[in-house]
Amino acid sequence: MKKYLIALSLVGLVTTSCYEKLNITPPNAITNEQVMELLKNGNDETVTTIMGAMADGLNAEFKHTGSLNGWSNEYYTYAQALDVNRSFAGNDMVLSAQPPSGDDLAMYNFTSLRTSDNVTNEPFWIRGYDLVQAANKVFNLLTDELVETNGNVKLKDYQGRAYLTRAYGYLFLMENYGTDELGVPIYTRYTLAQEIQARASAAATFDSIILWTKKAISLFEAAGIGYSQNVNGDLNLGVANYVLARAALWKQDWATAITACDKLIANYSLMNENQYVARNEPGESGEKYVYYAESRGFTNLKANPECIMGWDDANKGRESANYWLNFMAN
Repeated sequence: MKKYLIALSLVGLVTTSCYEKLNITPPNAITNEQVMELLKNGNDETVTTIMGAMADGLNAEFKHTGSLNGWSNEYYTYAQALDVNRSFAGNDMVLSAQPPSGDDLAMYNFTSLRTSDNVTNEPFWIRGYDLVQAANKVFNLLTDELVETNGNVKLKDYQGRAYLTRAYGYLFLMENYGTDELGVPIYTRYTLAQEIQARASAAATFDSIILWTKKAISLFEAAGIGYSQNVNGDLNLGVANYVLARAALWKQDWATAITACDKLIANYSLMNENQYVARNEPGESGEKYVYYAESRGFTNLKANPECIMGWDDANKGRESANYWLNFMAN
């Protein structure tokens, strides 16, 4: 039987109570099957002890910070920064008064994502499959049969996070690498010795994303996970319906997109004019309008009732790259 040492190093099975329940010696002989047997009848405490750290790690994957396979430049490591970089592509955004060069020029010309000879392609690919890999590690333990057999709400919450993380990972990959016809390779299990998959069709990839997201929504609903202004980065029904709406729009599945958007609109307030522009008048020096980052919804989470993804890591939610680009951040 396969040992799941990588995962177990993350989930905190070093507690005496769990070892007593597993009744095995030495601890590094624990196998997937033994852990799954424990989870089949586990209560909240057991489930949280075994799976809690790994499940919480999925929340962190959505707003990844730190290096990606050795990349240390903030513009190619932080999740938000990668999204900002994508906004540069195709000449839709003016970078600065100076013409771009090097990696920035490749991104600006929209060549760095579709060619193998530009290294800035790598962090985008890794970013998407990091999400997929993290989710698939959870599925190595939390199978549909196990979760249904136990019925524990925490198991449903944790499996829902895994479905949503995998779906978002593939949505990120499709938005960067998909074409009208071709999607990306689909992997639904984690192992170091699995066969390399060919690219799936675009339709099959989006069908999978929508299916997994709908499963996440059903699991969250069954677990009592609701909507919130997501300043903590937790995965909930708001994030799930956002991902579902976005994927459905790409697939031109209008009915699904409308249903998901209706749920978001019903559960979140929309920013008002002052939250959009942070307008305060008059200014201290008599100017008509003064703009403050701390009261603007786009630069301050507490001023943004629409916040869904939970960008709470650094620089008050902006991350380094976003901070440098924010003309109202001091």
